[in-house]
Amino acid sequence: DDARAPIAGVVERTREQVRVLGRTDGLCVVTPYGRSADLRVGDRVVTWEGSAYFPPGLVIGRITSVEQDNFGVSKQGILETNVDFHRLEDVFVIQSLDHVPVTNGAGGD
Repeated sequence: DDARAPIAGVVERTREQVRVLGRTDGLCVVTPYGRSADLRVGDRVVTWEGSAYFPPGLVIGRITSVEQDNFGVSKQGILETNVDFHRLEDVFVIQSLDHVPVTNGAGGD
């Protein structure tokens, strides 16, 4: 339940890897790893293929504004998530799709 735990993401439009870090107001800061990042309002950010915790391609959210970082060296984006994590009640974890049982929907054997 740590909103400040970073998530490895990627900007879909550019495939640039970014770090997504939660803020206390429910928004997130998107920080690219390179200084010459091309972040734009409306860019969709998804989970990165190399993440150890999330499958690739899950939508994290969209960038709503772009600004200079605190040091004025590079850009960072403000991201609005697709879900309200404060109201999230149920989460389903699929560990593998290799062994999905098939059942008869007619109520038979």
